[in-house]
Amino acid sequence: MSSLPSTYDSPVYDNSWLDAPRPLSAARRAPVDWWQRVTIFMVVGYFAMGRSFAYFGIPQLKLFIGEIVLFTFLLGHPRRSVDKVRRALAHSELLSDYSWALAVLLLYGIGEIFRGAYNGDSVLNGIQSFVFNYYPLYFLLGIWMGERDSRFVEKLIIANAWVSGIYGLLYIGLLSNAGFEIPGGQGVGVPLFGQPWGSMVALLGILCLELDLKRTWFLILINMGVLLGMQVRAEWLGFVVGTLTYSFLTRRFDKLMGAVAITGLFLMVGLIADIRLPGASSRGGAISTRDIVGRAIAPINKDLAAELTPHAANNASTFEWRTNWWKAIWEDNHKDAVTAVFGEGYGYPLVNLVDYLKGRTFIRTPHNMFFFALGYGGWLLVGIFSLLQIFVLRLLIRAWRVSGNPFGVVMWTSVIVWSLFGDAFETPYGAIPFFVIVGALAAPAFRFRSPYANLTGA
Repeated sequence: MSSLPSTYDSPVYDNSWLDAPRPLSAARRAPVDWWQRVTIFMVVGYFAMGRSFAYFGIPQLKLFIGEIVLFTFLLGHPRRSVDKVRRALAHSELLSDYSWALAVLLLYGIGEIFRGAYNGDSVLNGIQSFVFNYYPLYFLLGIWMGERDSRFVEKLIIANAWVSGIYGLLYIGLLSNAGFEIPGGQGVGVPLFGQPWGSMVALLGILCLELDLKRTWFLILINMGVLLGMQVRAEWLGFVVGTLTYSFLTRRFDKLMGAVAITGLFLMVGLIADIRLPGASSRGGAISTRDIVGRAIAPINKDLAAELTPHAANNASTFEWRTNWWKAIWEDNHKDAVTAVFGEGYGYPLVNLVDYLKGRTFIRTPHNMFFFALGYGGWLLVGIFSLLQIFVLRLLIRAWRVSGNPFGVVMWTSVIVWSLFGDAFETPYGAIPFFVIVGALAAPAFRFRSPYANLTGA
């Protein structure tokens, strides 16, 4: 084989300066990834303080941190956001299905705001409900974070485990009783110290990322304490389903059995000793194993729960007031064909469908993703949002096969289950962390995509 022409010969440079010691000032001038820091700060804040953190921003202008970060991302990095969706709409590629579902979801949500306004419903409440349609844009920010740093999710999970674990224990023992409120809350006072929900995600993340047990045992301990101590049944169910999903995907049933054995032993000792600890006032006060078990079984068997905890009737009633509201939404949606297809429109007071909530229009969500979509947008909104979630799951499955990391599928499964009993996708503290994390976990599907993917359909 003939040698390359001299014009292709590599030039010789003097690289001896690379071996010289670098001054300390040069090492300190390493660029700071402010977008990563801001994103982790925001997501961990939502995980730890929930609704309270969502009010961080400019309340006078109704402009909060979730909207500020999203609009800054869309305007400041159009190639990673708006242009990315535009290209996916114009050409067949991996993100095309998600982009089409997102575009239709946004347009449909705008239509539902106008429909509610035409019917004389609250425009402000309609715009607030529209977050259900535009928070999926955070999926694009998540992809960008995952492409920039393959350890982004690990950093976020560790930060969340520390903050949610320590703050959660403080909330259970002290902060929930502080009584301070954020001014300007709609309808009822918003506590300054909000209720945490990040421990479920922290535990699942540590499990899926297989972080060193020697470094994370303390984080596992405190977050398990918060998960049990907060006594939120939707999070318990989401954690159980997530753990089962992890075991199914990885065939690591030994970890599942170990977790069941440890939890069972913990509950058995607590039942026998009847240990009681101070608890969050918003979750019934003092915590005991009997209260935890009673809360779990109250929706199934109220009489049996009453033998374990004096709060059995209240625990059962909180489940009943939701299910009765869900039944009312179902009946209202199917009163005629138009409402069944298009719902009542954003801004419609769904609370007026049941007597015990009538007039409390500041309550926008029935604590169920399905009935939220059905009530406001009908079966059409249910179908559009379901398609969007299916496309997210498909990307996560592809990323799992590429990277071997099952956390994306586990996260998706656990939060979807939680959303059927809580306010996940219609609130910033539920939707934004979800879409950022699953977006980052879907990034490997784009990073390692085969150049023949368009031809093979891979």
